Amino acid sequence: MAGGLLASFIKRRLGLAPSSQAIGLDQIPESLFPHLASRLFTPVTALDIAVATILQEGMVVKLASWKDESHMSLAPHGPEVTDMVVVLDDAA
Repeated sequence: MAGGLLASFIKRRLGLAPSSQAIGLDQIPESLFPHLASRLFTPVTALDIAVATILQEGMVVKLASWKDESHMSLAPHGPEVTDMVVVLDDAA
């Protein structure tokens, strides 16, 4: 949300309509801020954040595992970065 607030603030200062499209300004802050926040909890580097922001991708972090084979309950644990990547499209 902070990224959206910043983008809206800059749009107002530039005299753009609230719903107008501003390439880069609409996407970068909204992608960058969550990645910066995730750095507090996961072992991501500044390069990871830059690449994810530019490519509009998000890394999947595992916070729990199944306790047993029945898959009925989870056992929480510290953050583990997986090798999964989620690519965000314009609809997201």
